[in-house]
This record gives sequence, C-alpha cells and structure tokens, in this order.
Amino acid sequence: MINMQEYQLKQKDEQYSLDLLKEGHGVTNYQVNKRITEFFENKTPGLPYFKPITLKKYARSDKKDYNSMFKNIEQDLKNAFQVYNTQTNYEVLINGDYDMQMEEANHSLDKLILQTELLKKYTETKTAYEPYIIKFNDLSMVNTRNLITHNIPQNTSEIDYDISILRNELRSTPSDKVDISTTGTISVESSNAKVILNKDISSILSEVLTDMITISTVTSNKEPGTLTLQIDFVDNHEASRICLNACSLYNTIVKLFISEDGTNFLEKSNIDGDSSMSWRFNAINMKAFRIIFEKTSFDYMDNDKDEFYCYYMFSNLSVYNDKYKKTSVFTSKTIEMEQPVSNITVDPIHELPPHTDIAYFVGFENKNDDVEWKNVEAGINVDLGLLTNEKEILTYETEKYEFSEIARYDQINKQYYFKVYTLPDNTNLNSIYLRAGHSQWLIERLNVNDRYKNRYIEDIKAAPDKGIPEDKQIIHDAVPADKVCHTDDYSKARVTDIAPLDSTVMDIRCERVNNYFIMSQYAICEQETIIENRYITYDVTTETFNAIVLINGRQIFPKNNKYSFKLNAGENLIQIMVLLINHDLTNLDNEDKTKDVKKIKHNFNLLAYCRELFAGPEMQRINYNSLIKNISNQSLKYYAVKKEDVSSHPKNELPRAKEFKNVIVTVFDLKNKAEKIKDPHSYDDQNLEVNAPDLPMAMASLDPNTNEKSMDDCPVNGSVYDENNEVIKPSDDGSYPPYHSQEVYMNNTPYFRMYITYKHMLNSTKEYLTNAKGNSNVRLRIMAKLSTADYTVSPAINSIKIVGE
Repeated sequence: MINMQEYQLKQKDEQYSLDLLKEGHGVTNYQVNKRITEFFENKTPGLPYFKPITLKKYARSDKKDYNSMFKNIEQDLKNAFQVYNTQTNYEVLINGDYDMQMEEANHSLDKLILQTELLKKYTETKTAYEPYIIKFNDLSMVNTRNLITHNIPQNTSEIDYDISILRNELRSTPSDKVDISTTGTISVESSNAKVILNKDISSILSEVLTDMITISTVTSNKEPGTLTLQIDFVDNHEASRICLNACSLYNTIVKLFISEDGTNFLEKSNIDGDSSMSWRFNAINMKAFRIIFEKTSFDYMDNDKDEFYCYYMFSNLSVYNDKYKKTSVFTSKTIEMEQPVSNITVDPIHELPPHTDIAYFVGFENKNDDVEWKNVEAGINVDLGLLTNEKEILTYETEKYEFSEIARYDQINKQYYFKVYTLPDNTNLNSIYLRAGHSQWLIERLNVNDRYKNRYIEDIKAAPDKGIPEDKQIIHDAVPADKVCHTDDYSKARVTDIAPLDSTVMDIRCERVNNYFIMSQYAICEQETIIENRYITYDVTTETFNAIVLINGRQIFPKNNKYSFKLNAGENLIQIMVLLINHDLTNLDNEDKTKDVKKIKHNFNLLAYCRELFAGPEMQRINYNSLIKNISNQSLKYYAVKKEDVSSHPKNELPRAKEFKNVIVTVFDLKNKAEKIKDPHSYDDQNLEVNAPDLPMAMASLDPNTNEKSMDDCPVNGSVYDENNEVIKPSDDGSYPPYHSQEVYMNNTPYFRMYITYKHMLNSTKEYLTNAKGNSNVRLRIMAKLSTADYTVSPAINSIKIVGE
C-alpha cells in the first residue's frame, strides 16, 4: 500500500526520466535525483503542492503564478484520488484475500469434520485402516489430464468452488436468460429498519451492470437492519440459476428463498455475502423468490441523531434457466495407500434428483500405471483381489508354533507374554481372524470359597432320603438351595486357572476334588440344528453331582437324564458348569497307580453337527500396552501385534542383522503344564499325566534321548527371553521371574490349538504394482459417471469418503 509521499516521488521519478529521454540524454540516477531535489527544494514531500498566493495592497497579479497555483491544485487532487484509489484497491484485495483464506479454512474444517466422522465410525470396529476425503473446493484431487492410454479418462464434470459441488457441465446461452425486467416486479423492505433508496430499485433488473443503487437501512436500537429483495413473476418461470452483483456485503449473511406459488417460500441457500453471488439449483418452476440480507454489525453511527446505518449496494440481478450436459465423468488423482489394503469402500455424499444417476468405480494402478476399474455401490465394501487368503491350525508340531520360543518376559511391566504366530510381510492387519482352542473346550477353574461362606465343599451333599421330584426334573432340588452351584457363581473374577480340553475326550478324569469348573465351547453351525440325547453322568451314583447346562446363556434341563436343545445358525455358546464334591479317588500319591480313577462321562461332542468348534470367542486386537497392562492372563479374548526381532543364528557364529516382523502375542499361556508329551495328536482313554511345574513349557529343554520336552527347575537350552529377544539371566539366587502355574488337575489337552486366517500380499502382486519409480504401494483412483435424462437438472457430488482396509 502506497502513501502520498511515495506516490509523489514515484510520479516525479517517472516524469523526469521521460523528460531526459525526450531531451536526448541518458537516464541516470544522478540526473533524476538532481531534478527531484530541485523540485522539492521549496516543497515538503507528502504535503500538497498548492500554496495560496498572497498579494500586497495595490500589487499587480501575475497570471502565470495563478495558473501554476491552479495547476498544483489539479495535481494535488489527482494525486489524492490515485493514492486513495490505490489504498482502496489494496484494502479490497486484502479483504478478498481474507475472505479466500476464511473460505479455505471453512472447507478445511468441513473436511476435518468428515474425517472425524470417518474415524469415529471405523475406530470402533477396525484397528488398521486408511481413510481419505475428497472435497470439491479446488482441483487438488481432480484429474485434469487426458490419460486415456492408461484407461484414465479426463475429468469433464464441472466444479462449483463456492459451494464445493461437482456436477454435469452447465451450458448457458443468451436465450437461457429470463427477462425479469418486463415479466417480474421487484420490491424492497426491512423487518426492523427504515429503508432509504438513492434511485428506483427496478434499475438493478436492467442489463447495465455499472448502474449501482445504494440502499440504506436505519435503526435506533444498535441492531443492524435487515433487507429483503423480492421478485414476483406474473406467470411461473422455469429457472435454475440466480445471479446478483453487489458491494458492501462483507459480514453479511445472505439467504435465498424460492416459492412455486407466490405464497409459501422454501429456503434454498444460506451463505456469506460476496461481491458476486450466484445460486445454482435444479430447475424449479418458480412464481417468486426473495433474498434476505442480514448484517452482523452496522456500517455507520450518527451520534447526533442516535441512528445506526447499514449500506447495501447492488448493480444487477439476473435469472437464468440453464441446461446441463447429459453426461460427464469425474476421475480423481492417485490416492496412495501405505498399508497392504484390498477392500475399498467408496462412501459419497451426493444429490440424485429424479431421472439422474451416478455410477462409481474404483481401480488400482499397475506397474504400467494402467488402471483396472471395478464398479462399486456407494457405501459397500469391494475387494480388489490384491491379497491372498491364508488359513492355519497351529498345533504343537506346527513349524511357526515353536513352544521353545513362544515365552517372552516384559521386564518393564513384569509380565509374561506368549508368541503365537509370526506374520509374513505385507499382511493386512484388519484381516486377522484368530481363535483359541480349535475343536477344544475351555476349562475354567473357579474359586468359590466365599460363595459357600468358608464351608468345606465336601459337606455339601444331598440328603439320602430326598429324591428328585419327577415333575420338576431339576437336579438342584436334591440339594439345599444354598449348597449347590449357581450360575451367579460364574464370574471372571473368580477364575483362577484355565486349560484346554479336546472335544473328543468323553471321559473326564478329575484328580482333585472340591472344584467348581466350567466347560465352555463355541459351536458355529451352517444352519439351525436340533441336538438330542446328550448326557453328563458321574460313575459314583450315591454322591452329589451338580451340573448346569447353558445354551447361549439359557439353562436347559434334562428329561429322563437326557438333554435336548437347539443350536442356531451361526455362533452358539455351550457351557457346562460342574461342582465336584468329595468322592472316592484312588490315592495318586501311592506307587500303585493302576487302579481306576472315577470319571465324569458325557457325549457333548458336537463336531459332527458344526462347521467349527472353538474354546474361545473371536479374539480382538488391541495395542500391546493395553494387553500387557490391563488384560488378565486367564482371558482368551484379546491379542496384540508386536514388532519383534525374529532373527536367529547358529552357535559359534556371529549374530546376524536384526530382522523385525509383526508377531501375534497373547498373555494367556498357550499350553497346559505337561511333564511329558508322547503324542500331541492322541486323545484317547490313555490320558496324559499332568502336574504343575514351576516354569512354563516354553522354557523347557529337549531331552536328546527321548526327543521329548522335559520340565526342570530352571531353563537350560530353552532360555527365557525378554521382549527384545535377549536371554534373561537368573538372579544371584538362581531364580527367574515368578510365573503363575495353572492348576487344572484333570486329563486336559496339553496346549491350545490356535486357528488363524489372514490376508497378505504376495511378492508377485507387489511386483505387479511396482511402477517405474519403484513405488509398490496400492495406488487407487476413483471415477464417477454422472448422467441425467432431464437437461434441466443434474446429479451433484458434495464429497467422497474412501476407506482402505
């Protein structure tokens, strides 16, 4: 912005430079500055050149002096106008820049709101995803190049940046303009102020764009005056665009209302005022429309009259009935996904008037930058087929399920965790489906001493003279109500130990008494299935045996000692709750262990009726810190994915470079404490001998003679590792970090079989995606085809949300 002094010096610099050239002299700074100095010798830069001429009495006036004085007055006025005009233009430019920045901030805020909504929606169910938002307030995501050789069409849609909308191109001709100067009447009024006009309001309906009219609203209560312009047509007119050229609309809210009957008005727009305003909409057969202006502050205050003024300046108001092209195409620029994604959701916010349609497509660029398009439905997930499905049942002999390496100790949190599976490179973390105990039961041992008020559980027996009433057929009636197992006894806070039990084990040998334990299993059925003639018995008929059978949380009761129930299509939870009281166990401490041990027998083997059986629910992925700090080691519900060094090196060789990969970890021990494992796939009546050693099997050594894992008091070759894959050394007294030993004393399975499915990108797919620049990420493009059967309307897209998962 220039001031008067700068303008005067600049003007004289240009004048004297031109004079020197006319005189045939070379222009030098010295000559120019010399003349400027001589000119301002008796003048002050920045002040007017004009100085009044003072004549003495009877002195003769000199016309030359007066002409010079008048010439200086003229020059001063011209200078003042030019400086004022420059300053005004600068202020208009600054205000326009501020408006543009504010508009960009509003667009960014709208985009941020959409991103927040997207994050809130997907964070509840997903742990790894890539969201992206396309807004139409600029060309940053619009493909403006014709790349038809790569199967990428050029964008032919039109973008209205003011309201961030993409639609079919508008074709406007002079014949599309509605002549409102002869077919309509205009009125102006205010609901809270007096209105003053400097000329006839109908002049803004003419074609003369420079004919400006000023309207003032005057109030006396410091409240800015509102202004309403209304156009009423003699007959209804089809229109799709209204344009208004105006000034002094800063800090003004402008609302457009349209009526099809001249009485009832519907709000069509509510935007901030600008010097050039245009409203586009699908064609409406309108009878009238009104524009309401509401300033947020007044423009001038007359202190003498205590009046407050708001000024509005208008030059032209026009109405058009434009026609849209029948079809157009939008194609986006490349959207790069850093993670190996294949499932894409395109979720637009759009407007579809009658007889219009929008078809959406998504495609990915291959190594030649060609795009293969797939048609997608709005909001529906589509698989691009970039990932390969993998499925494994991890057993004791699975190569990736090495018990000698699964145990880790987090020294910071003083907690053990266990490796389940090392994921390959380029695994999609959202695709992981993990469950514990494939074709197994989960056995949970409960502490219920407080429930029975510190009484010995063996005292809870049925009265010998009290039988079970036939009409009720509820086994609880044989025992006093306060001395039986109840469903309220089952609380996760009471669980002290967990272990797996194979689904094919029908004879359960319990080696400890006074236990309340729960057998849980999830059965996944293809269709609704009826199960009949199931039983659960105990081979000592004279003693109390309490059992509760729950199907999907509802208790079922036996009839003639047989259970029948229905399994729903999908996932079902089967639970058997058993309270063991004192019975005649063989003395297991005796050297003679050949005597029979009392067993519980049942036939709840549902393998033949279900697609899958699991000991635990589908495991949810959480972050490692939450897993290690907040999750009980009795829970099969959660896992984490952790970066760990998976490198290894043979003895007597230098360590290799560290290799970090994603590893699935849990806090529950993946196997029960077994002294010896003869055949991990054998689950018959020759059940395993079970004890509770001090260290987990993951820390056991391998006996070279028997080729079996043996449990010692401390680790030998099977070392204890920390989270950095470093061997933990014992303390001075030879002890290791304390480890909780499970105490489920029965013939349970030695380890949990883990079921895992996931998707990952093969190296061949990465090569197919890698372009000449070496970029192997998934590079997406979005395409939309807009069409209309009615040229007066067009479909419109406000924004597009894209999520890769």
